Amino acid sequence: MFLKYEVITEDKLSLCRDLCKELMAFQKSKAHISPERFDSMNFESRMIPSVKSAIHNYIVIVKDVEEVVGYVYSNVSPKEAYTPMISPLSLI
Repeated sequence: MFLKYEVITEDKLSLCRDLCKELMAFQKSKAHISPERFDSMNFESRMIPSVKSAIHNYIVIVKDVEEVVGYVYSNVSPKEAYTPMISPLSLI
């Protein structure tokens, strides 16, 4: 096994698609509360929006020769990206 770590840019994010799909399936299999929430989560509905809304992204893929076998994703995002919208009317 020969592992190579490579920092990638947003335009190469699709290299993570298959692993992201596997991660969503694994997370759903381990969820004890509301596993059905994962039914609508996938690369297009979770990872891409997270990357697009971030102020800064850091994405590293791990390759064994040329096969992508892992990734790490970290970002800096505004608080609003993770806070549900509160209607001003609900504060009355």
